[in-house]
Amino acid sequence: MLFAWVENENHRTKLETLYFRYRKLMFKVAFEILCDKTLAEDAVSESFMRVYRNIEKVSDENSPQTKNFLVVICRNTAKDILKKHSVTVYTDDLDHYTKVTVNNSKTDPQNILVGKETVNILSEMVENLPHKYKDVIYMQNAYKMSREEIAKALGINVETVKKRLQRARAMLKEELRKEQEKYEKIR
Repeated sequence: MLFAWVENENHRTKLETLYFRYRKLMFKVAFEILCDKTLAEDAVSESFMRVYRNIEKVSDENSPQTKNFLVVICRNTAKDILKKHSVTVYTDDLDHYTKVTVNNSKTDPQNILVGKETVNILSEMVENLPHKYKDVIYMQNAYKMSREEIAKALGINVETVKKRLQRARAMLKEELRKEQEKYEKIR
């Protein structure tokens, strides 16, 4: 009855099955990004609206691919919500600028995400990686999945996961090296 507005009985049943199976995991993913219970609940709800629009892509409700699909949708939804509820300012900190993102959550005004310049740059670099590399980095680091779990979720072999992780790290190291060179030229 949760998805009573869904006219197709098969789609409604599939959505309800997905909801009861993955809602807690999705809430955890959203909460890690948003650090706010209400916003995390909103992210889960919005994620299921997005899942409904792509319900044909879900063939097996219990597969690792489905789990990964829902986690990626929820992660992206939470990031979209965070962007809507955040203000970015730049502060002059010891002769260089530091990006500070303040979450405007009504329920947690103390929630301030302050990262060092390197962390912000690295996050942006990960976001700019091609999807096949970005996904394995996120799955290993953010979701603490093993190489075997990643391989199963993506439908590839473990050696491919290992190679993608190596290539992703090499790309990130090269980008960090370039950023360091830029910084040294400025100083």
